[in-house]
Amino acid sequence: MALTLGAALGLGIGTALGWGVVALAAVGLAWLYWFIGVRWQRGFYGLLIYLPFAGVVTLALYPWPAPLLFKDVLFVVPAYVGFLVALARGPHALRGLPRVPSSLLVALGVLALVQMVNPGVENLLMALIGLKVWTLYLPLFVLAFVVVSTEEDVFRLFRLLAALSLIPCAIGIIEVVLVQVSGYEATMEALYGDAAANATQRFAAFDIEGGVLARIPSTFTFGTQYFGYTIAMIAPCYAEKRQCSKNGRDCLKISPFPCDGSPSARRSQASAADRAASPAIGTGRCRRRW
Repeated sequence: MALTLGAALGLGIGTALGWGVVALAAVGLAWLYWFIGVRWQRGFYGLLIYLPFAGVVTLALYPWPAPLLFKDVLFVVPAYVGFLVALARGPHALRGLPRVPSSLLVALGVLALVQMVNPGVENLLMALIGLKVWTLYLPLFVLAFVVVSTEEDVFRLFRLLAALSLIPCAIGIIEVVLVQVSGYEATMEALYGDAAANATQRFAAFDIEGGVLARIPSTFTFGTQYFGYTIAMIAPCYAEKRQCSKNGRDCLKISPFPCDGSPSARRSQASAADRAASPAIGTGRCRRRW
């Protein structure tokens, strides 16, 4: 109740001062931090849900650079804060944390700190950016260890990742079809606007065996990110598929293997849609043979 009244009061004051948008953003951010702080696992899963679509936000607000930090401000930082608060209340959560990977991550963090004073670093800002790139996401290893503690937790996570992967991959296939109809550059410019050149590496295309291999970014800001994402999703999709077959239960049938695992689209007289990187999608009961 107090939180609601405080948010309403802050929003009212901000609006009266002509800072309505800023006040609304501040209140929304404060609420999000409270929501994740109460249960930090929400920040962890929120990050996993947001990442496949972060590029859409970045492209929609292009060339504003702030969206590049949205995932950190909205999910990573509040998850870390909530986790530290929970850890202070019960440090037993870290019991059983693997020592070798943990030691290697700590060593990497120390190395990044030491490199900040490297004479070759141009200035403090560059050093801080490098530190952020190398160390900000290392604690996610610890958070994942705590969140995923049982076999059921593992497959719950895999089901989430597999289900989310359908959307970027389906969009990639749709883009391939549109390319066949309207042409590559025209399609990319229509979908990505001013960011099309950067998203496609200036419409880079390669002639291969009578066809043209061109970059398809899907929901990402660059084709290589889409490629890395589809490759990364093979493992959880395959694991969930096997688990589903083992249990003989109804589930979403996802298998990335019928496709070539590449986010690029071959533009030729042959069918291009079957070359796009995406899972084969269907629904029904999983069988032991597939």
